[in-house]
Amino acid sequence: MKERRDFPCRRESVKQARRFARETLRDEPAETLEAVELMVSELATNCVQHARSDFEIAIELSPVEIRVEACDGGGGGQPTRRSPSPR
Repeated sequence: MKERRDFPCRRESVKQARRFARETLRDEPAETLEAVELMVSELATNCVQHARSDFEIAIELSPVEIRVEACDGGGGGQPTRRSPSPR
């Protein structure tokens, strides 16, 4: 099963995205749901704050895993690979 929902680029969309995750995975254990809600919250916040664009959250549930995806229209650039120092 894969559920998708579009959200506008507004701060209140982060709360709506968490609610979407909760509703989509309502039959999952509480600890799993809590982890997914945190993940969705972080992804949605990044879309609003950094991409500054509307975004889509997709949640795919299979017998062995839960996959969460965020897709936004921001930036148009390419990711930059970094080599972090130990600090």
